[in-house]
Amino acid sequence: MNQELIADGHRKVNVDGKEFHVDTRYPTVEQILALVDRKLCAYELIEIGRDGDNREVEPGDKIDLDQRGLHGFITAHREFVTIFIKGAPFEVKRGSHTIDQILGLVGLTSEGYNLYEEKPGCPPMPVPENTSVEIFGCEIFTYQVKSGSSS
Repeated sequence: MNQELIADGHRKVNVDGKEFHVDTRYPTVEQILALVDRKLCAYELIEIGRDGDNREVEPGDKIDLDQRGLHGFITAHREFVTIFIKGAPFEVKRGSHTIDQILGLVGLTSEGYNLYEEKPGCPPMPVPENTSVEIFGCEIFTYQVKSGSSS
């Protein structure tokens, strides 16, 4: 049985064991992830077939909620996630990273630069030196020249 069509062209879709209504037959991966408050920079979407056949849905893949045998979707943490440094995306392995590993993505070191993490609704906060940063995906960083250092 396909995802059920309900009134006004909406469809029921099951994501991570919860039922949602969507207003399109062809949602994007991002739209499905948003139903369960997940982002593509940290999670992957897996399509569950009634026959037990599962497949990862890649960004840009066409999702047809009326396809035969579709049971629903589950989300899973990505092994390699996306972080953002001054707006530029970088793919890194999820887990613990040093400040120098993060700054190294943009060719810098902690010798001359401070790393700052931006969180929603808060100003950028400095990442304390000699600590690791736990990366889950979607983190936003910026940096600035240390005072007394030259760039």
